[in-house]
Amino acid sequence: MFKLEISKAVGDKPATKLQARVIGKNNESIDTYFIEQPFGQKWKAISFPDFASLLKIEQFQAKDIEVSLQRLVDIYVFGDDKNWHSFLSTSDSCKLTNEISWTAA
Repeated sequence: MFKLEISKAVGDKPATKLQARVIGKNNESIDTYFIEQPFGQKWKAISFPDFASLLKIEQFQAKDIEVSLQRLVDIYVFGDDKNWHSFLSTSDSCKLTNEISWTAA
């Protein structure tokens, strides 16, 4: 199981960069950043680290992490269909977290 966290990049006001952190089984963490695209309609990862080799996981799991991080960023920025509002107006220390895991086939 891996923990995924989205938060504002420290010192970035107004928020135009978000930090995405993946925390592994042994509390090792890997960070990547998402930046606001023109007109604020999409936030995109600057680049994804090689999660597969860094976390010693399969390629499909690494892709699942990337997709999940993008979804969490979208929720953080735009809210969701459950009437959650954007987290951009929250305090700087506010984080959105989720967990991801896979079942054995």
